[in-house]
Order: sequence, then structure tokens, then C-alpha cells
Amino acid sequence: MLTIYQQPITPPDRGERAEQSVEAELAAIAAEIAARLDEMEGMKLMSGGAFVSKLASCRSISPVAFRMTLQLLSGNTLPLLSYGERAQARGVTKQTVYLEAKNAFERVRHIFPDLVVVLERMQKNALAHEDPTSNADALRDD
Repeated sequence: MLTIYQQPITPPDRGERAEQSVEAELAAIAAEIAARLDEMEGMKLMSGGAFVSKLASCRSISPVAFRMTLQLLSGNTLPLLSYGERAQARGVTKQTVYLEAKNAFERVRHIFPDLVVVLERMQKNALAHEDPTSNADALRDD
């Protein structure tokens, strides 16, 4: 029997089972990811592997950009909140959130310029929520 974190690999849990340990939850998530990657491979040879390689490269270049990418791909709207809202949720300043995003984009830009375009649009959206004058700037730049 295959295991991850010493937990048996089972089909994805759709909420039928009661509470699980963290390790069991991680194993279930890993099984779900593997199933989706296998699906990608079946649709087009090497697409799942290429996707994993790109995600791994993004993670090694910038953990911040990696997290934003995962959130974007999963439909999480947290990166679309204003800098102020994101800063308040984390207990840091708006400047910290802004500088993290800016540094992440610069690191990733050389390897994945298309990804940075998407992330920068998200940043412009966040800037548009900061103050009334920035709305016109965000619209003009698009």
C-alpha cells in the first residue's frame, strides 16, 4: 500500500469521514493533486509535469509570487483585496505588503513574464481600492 506521511493514499475525501489528523488531510490533498496532474497528463502528454516544474521554479524564485499564483489559480480572492486590507489581516503595514509584491514580481519577471503581467494587474486592482484618485490611474494604465 502506498503512503504519504505514513498515511494510506485513499480517494479524495469529500467530507464523508469524520475528523482526520493533519497528516491524513495532507495525504488526501496530495492524492487529489496527483489525480488532477494525472488528468492533465492524460489530456496532453507532459502538461502535468511541465505545470509542476513551473510551479516549483516559481516557488524557488519567490515564495510570495508562488502563494499569490496558487491563490489566483484556486479562485481565492485574497490577493485582490487592497494593500490595507491584506496588511491588516497579517498585522503588517501596507508598505510591507506592497514591497513584498514588488520584489516578488521583479524576481519572477525574468523567468515568467506572463505570470507577472497577471500578478501586476491584480496589484493595480489593489491600488485602485487605496484612494479615489488611483481609480483613474488604474483605468488609464489598462
